[in-house]
Amino acid sequence: MKRVWAQALPDVPFRADATWDEIGIDSIKAFEVVLRLEKALGARLPLELFSLQSTAADLVRTLARGPPRSQVSAVTQAFLVPGLFGDSPVLAKLRQGLEGCVAFHTMALPGVEAPAGTVSDIRRVGALVAAEIQAHQPEGDLRIVGFSTGGMIACEAASQLERSGRRVGALCAIDTPLPSVMENLTPSLMLSFLPLLSSRFARTRTVAAVQMLGGGPRGPKALPRDTESLLFSLYLRLGLLERARRLLIAAGDRRDVAWTGACRKRLLVRFSFRAALAWRPPVCRAPMLLIAGEQLRGLGQVERWLSTYPQVEVVEVRAAHRKLFEPGKLALFKPALLKLLLSESAP
Repeated sequence: MKRVWAQALPDVPFRADATWDEIGIDSIKAFEVVLRLEKALGARLPLELFSLQSTAADLVRTLARGPPRSQVSAVTQAFLVPGLFGDSPVLAKLRQGLEGCVAFHTMALPGVEAPAGTVSDIRRVGALVAAEIQAHQPEGDLRIVGFSTGGMIACEAASQLERSGRRVGALCAIDTPLPSVMENLTPSLMLSFLPLLSSRFARTRTVAAVQMLGGGPRGPKALPRDTESLLFSLYLRLGLLERARRLLIAAGDRRDVAWTGACRKRLLVRFSFRAALAWRPPVCRAPMLLIAGEQLRGLGQVERWLSTYPQVEVVEVRAAHRKLFEPGKLALFKPALLKLLLSESAP
């Protein structure tokens, strides 16, 4: 823990009993701490360990006790679909806020290790989620909650499950934008402008990076670090996400985890953007709830949801996207969410 602290927080003296809130750790640093610890321990860590009030000593004590024993619980089971960034300390707050009432099974989404054509296609990701839900709960009513882009994946998975004969008893999207028909035209338009963008950036970027770009996805095994970073950025700008993904994977073993983590986040943002623009909302009959934060309220998104899914109930919350699960904000929509998830009524 001390070694990871020194790597991730070199300017902060090690304080075993200081909370993450007191240290001032943000989500990016928390993500880096998680990556470093997982790499050092060779195991995935529960993100609940990184709540604002937990400490490094708490984390060490929890890990020393080992994994908790599985217990049969009478609480309602639900599936939680994160955005394309995957699980995060933000979602840990949601699970903690509903602990004792709802037991969430958090879905593991494909990351940059999967081909770009999979990660940037919500229908494909939705099919993977639907298959995992089916395997985890082969019978009974299903309850699915999606956050951010995960709300789109949840809708897609719910629709596919309904078409296969399963019954979805509750579906909730939390601060999820719903793309319009005009926005769905953007990917094809961007592909039309790609040659123009390519020639423009070829004139402004270094000759070495452009030559590497022209060499295709396979290049030298080791590039100079500045050229490697430049080439990665160039791939992102040109929309060549599969090439960017392969470069990142190839560089992963020899580059610092901070560089790798930052590149992963940049690439996942592009995956998420492309996936959202190319997706068309499918038919879904399940009872639905939309939690609309500030990012949706001023963009006509609530009206779009209501016109696409007339059965949706809307709860509007004055909170930024990543602040929705703070205790004061969660309390505003927790009753509606529990009412939906704990309901025994058939869809």
